Amino acid sequence: MTTRLTDIALFHLIKEDSMEAFTALYMRYWEELYGYAWKILEDKAPVEDILQELFLHIWDRRKRLSIDHHVKAYLYKSLKNRIYNFLKANAVKNAHYEALFNSMSQLAEEDATIDRKDYIQRLLSHLETLPGKMRAIARLYLLEGHNIKEISDQLSLSEHTVRNQLANVKRRLLGK
Repeated sequence: MTTRLTDIALFHLIKEDSMEAFTALYMRYWEELYGYAWKILEDKAPVEDILQELFLHIWDRRKRLSIDHHVKAYLYKSLKNRIYNFLKANAVKNAHYEALFNSMSQLAEEDATIDRKDYIQRLLSHLETLPGKMRAIARLYLLEGHNIKEISDQLSLSEHTVRNQLANVKRRLLGK
């Protein structure tokens, strides 16, 4: 019976606590409103939540709402406002999360810098315990980033000697 009534007639019945009229209005517009919200948000969960809130709002305030004509226009305007509020809230939340992420990233970078400085400091103190040539080879390789060929040329040593000395450095530094 309620499916043949106009929107205004349905709304007047809703004001009189007719769950059947409310269901008819819901069924009449839910899919259309869902499509409209989907085009904007493209996310099922918030679209369904917003529509649920919209219809819950209508039911909860049915006695106070004054819609004497253009129920469809009211539904669309209300939906548009709810989508706007959702997007606005998410923009604030996303900005907050982005700021939080940025500060966490900055802290991680600072920790990495501190860890690197600590590592280099410990490495330097361990290098100081090495014998002369071994220390020079280790500094060139570990701190300055020279390769074995460059070290052998710079210190006038064979590449084999440099490799052996680096193996000895490794053993000493790792405690093996």
